[in-house]
Amino acid sequence: MIKPREVTEIPRVPDFLLGIISLRGIIVPVVDLRRRLNLGVVVADDRARILVCEEKDRIVGLLVDNITQVIHLGADEIEPPPAILTGLNRELVEGVGRIKGQMVILLDLPQVLDMEMHGTEERSGAWERKY
Repeated sequence: MIKPREVTEIPRVPDFLLGIISLRGIIVPVVDLRRRLNLGVVVADDRARILVCEEKDRIVGLLVDNITQVIHLGADEIEPPPAILTGLNRELVEGVGRIKGQMVILLDLPQVLDMEMHGTEERSGAWERKY
Protein backbone atom coordinates (compact mmCIF):
# COMPACT_ATOMS: atom_id res chain seq x y z
CA MET A 1 0.00 0.00 0.00
CA ILE A 2 1.20 3.48 -0.83
CA LYS A 3 0.04 7.04 -0.24
CA PRO A 4 -1.93 8.59 -3.11
CA ARG A 5 0.17 10.42 -5.64
CA GLU A 6 -0.34 12.30 -8.85
CA VAL A 7 -2.11 10.19 -11.45
CA THR A 8 -1.62 10.61 -15.20
CA GLU A 9 -5.09 10.63 -16.72
CA ILE A 10 -6.07 8.42 -19.64
CA PRO A 11 -8.83 9.64 -21.97
CA ARG A 12 -11.90 7.59 -22.89
CA VAL A 13 -11.71 5.00 -20.10
CA PRO A 14 -14.38 4.02 -17.58
CA ASP A 15 -14.83 6.72 -14.93
CA PHE A 16 -13.51 4.45 -12.15
CA LEU A 17 -10.11 4.18 -13.87
CA LEU A 18 -8.36 7.31 -12.60
CA GLY A 19 -5.24 6.90 -14.72
CA ILE A 20 -1.75 5.51 -14.23
CA ILE A 21 1.18 5.96 -11.87
CA SER A 22 4.77 4.79 -12.04
CA LEU A 23 5.74 2.54 -9.15
CA ARG A 24 9.43 1.63 -9.17
CA GLY A 25 9.44 1.92 -12.94
CA ILE A 26 6.29 -0.17 -13.43
CA ILE A 27 3.19 1.46 -14.94
CA VAL A 28 0.26 0.81 -12.59
CA PRO A 29 -3.35 1.69 -13.45
CA VAL A 30 -5.27 3.18 -10.50
CA VAL A 31 -8.93 2.34 -9.88
CA ASP A 32 -11.17 4.36 -7.55
CA LEU A 33 -12.72 1.43 -5.66
CA ARG A 34 -15.67 3.46 -4.37
CA ARG A 35 -16.55 4.58 -7.88
CA ARG A 36 -16.01 1.05 -9.23
CA LEU A 37 -18.55 -0.26 -6.71
CA ASN A 38 -20.95 2.65 -7.39
CA LEU A 39 -20.46 4.00 -3.85
CA GLY A 40 -19.43 7.55 -4.74
CA VAL A 41 -15.89 8.89 -5.03
CA VAL A 42 -12.89 8.48 -2.74
CA VAL A 43 -11.88 11.80 -1.23
CA ALA A 44 -8.11 11.41 -1.08
CA ASP A 45 -7.27 12.84 2.34
CA ASP A 46 -4.32 11.85 4.54
CA ARG A 47 -5.94 8.45 5.37
CA ALA A 48 -6.52 7.40 1.75
CA ARG A 49 -4.21 4.76 0.30
CA ILE A 50 -3.54 3.01 -2.97
CA LEU A 51 -3.65 -0.71 -2.34
CA VAL A 52 -1.35 -2.32 -4.91
CA CYS A 53 -2.75 -5.68 -6.03
CA GLU A 54 -1.26 -8.35 -8.26
CA GLU A 55 -3.66 -10.56 -10.15
CA LYS A 56 -2.13 -13.08 -12.59
CA ASP A 57 0.14 -11.04 -14.87
CA ARG A 58 -1.13 -7.57 -14.00
CA ILE A 59 -0.62 -5.06 -11.22
CA VAL A 60 -3.35 -2.56 -10.34
CA GLY A 61 -3.72 0.07 -7.63
CA LEU A 62 -7.04 0.40 -5.81
CA LEU A 63 -7.64 3.84 -4.31
CA VAL A 64 -9.41 3.29 -0.97
CA ASP A 65 -10.62 5.59 1.83
CA ASN A 66 -8.33 3.98 4.40
CA ILE A 67 -6.96 0.66 5.58
CA THR A 68 -7.60 -0.36 9.17
CA GLN A 69 -6.17 -3.88 9.20
CA VAL A 70 -5.10 -6.86 7.13
CA ILE A 71 -6.74 -10.17 7.97
CA HIS A 72 -6.27 -13.76 6.86
CA LEU A 73 -9.31 -16.00 6.52
CA GLY A 74 -9.39 -19.76 6.18
CA ALA A 75 -11.73 -21.42 3.70
CA ASP A 76 -14.00 -22.46 6.59
CA GLU A 77 -14.48 -18.78 7.51
CA ILE A 78 -15.79 -17.81 4.05
CA GLU A 79 -19.42 -18.18 2.97
CA PRO A 80 -20.90 -17.71 -0.53
CA PRO A 81 -22.35 -14.30 -1.41
CA PRO A 82 -25.94 -13.70 -0.27
CA ALA A 83 -28.58 -14.82 -2.77
CA ILE A 84 -30.15 -11.34 -2.72
CA LEU A 85 -27.22 -9.97 -4.72
CA THR A 86 -27.86 -10.09 -8.45
CA GLY A 87 -26.21 -8.98 -11.68
CA LEU A 88 -23.14 -6.77 -11.41
CA ASN A 89 -23.36 -6.68 -7.60
CA ARG A 90 -23.17 -10.48 -7.42
CA GLU A 91 -20.31 -10.76 -9.90
CA LEU A 92 -18.07 -8.41 -7.88
CA VAL A 93 -18.49 -10.31 -4.59
CA GLU A 94 -16.57 -13.53 -4.00
CA GLY A 95 -18.00 -14.24 -0.57
CA VAL A 96 -18.57 -13.12 2.99
CA GLY A 97 -15.98 -13.69 5.67
CA ARG A 98 -16.53 -13.86 9.39
CA ILE A 99 -13.87 -12.74 11.81
CA LYS A 100 -14.32 -11.97 15.51
CA GLY A 101 -18.09 -11.74 15.15
CA GLN A 102 -17.99 -9.29 12.25
CA MET A 103 -18.75 -9.86 8.60
CA VAL A 104 -16.40 -8.76 5.83
CA ILE A 105 -17.38 -8.57 2.16
CA LEU A 106 -14.76 -10.27 -0.01
CA LEU A 107 -14.44 -8.83 -3.49
CA ASP A 108 -13.71 -10.94 -6.55
CA LEU A 109 -10.51 -9.18 -7.66
CA PRO A 110 -10.51 -10.39 -11.30
CA GLN A 111 -14.09 -9.13 -11.70
CA VAL A 112 -13.34 -5.81 -9.98
CA LEU A 113 -10.40 -5.32 -12.35
CA ASP A 114 -12.38 -6.28 -15.46
CA MET A 115 -12.49 -2.97 -17.34
CA GLU A 116 -15.09 -4.33 -19.78
CA MET A 117 -17.61 -5.01 -17.00
CA HIS A 118 -18.94 -1.69 -15.79
CA GLY A 119 -22.14 0.21 -15.42
CA THR A 120 -20.54 3.64 -15.19
CA GLU A 121 -19.73 6.36 -17.68
CA GLU A 122 -16.46 7.45 -19.21
CA ARG A 123 -14.25 9.50 -16.93
CA SER A 124 -14.80 13.22 -17.15
CA GLY A 125 -12.64 14.73 -14.41
CA ALA A 126 -9.94 14.14 -11.85
CA TRP A 127 -10.59 12.61 -8.45
CA GLU A 128 -11.20 14.86 -5.50
CA ARG A 129 -8.31 15.66 -3.22
CA LYS A 130 -8.73 17.15 0.24
CA TYR A 131 -5.88 18.47 2.39
